[in-house]
Amino acid sequence: MNMMGGTGLNGSLWWMMSVVGMLFWIALLVVLILLIIWLYKKIIGQATNSGSALEILKKRFVKGEITKKEFESMKNEIR
Repeated sequence: MNMMGGTGLNGSLWWMMSVVGMLFWIALLVVLILLIIWLYKKIIGQATNSGSALEILKKRFVKGEITKKEFESMKNEIR
């Protein structure tokens, strides 16, 4: 008993307070990890989608996916 006649946290609820506190920190850690993963995927996704239309067109021409005539036609449409 404390000075006011109550038991304070020395009673039966002290263990529940520690469990709730631990669950809070675990949940916060999980949220932070998920946020980092989401940001990482977003940054990587932007990096892989980079490149102008002309660069993509040049790559397709070099790979042989389009002919020179198609390349010139598409290049004129882009500009």
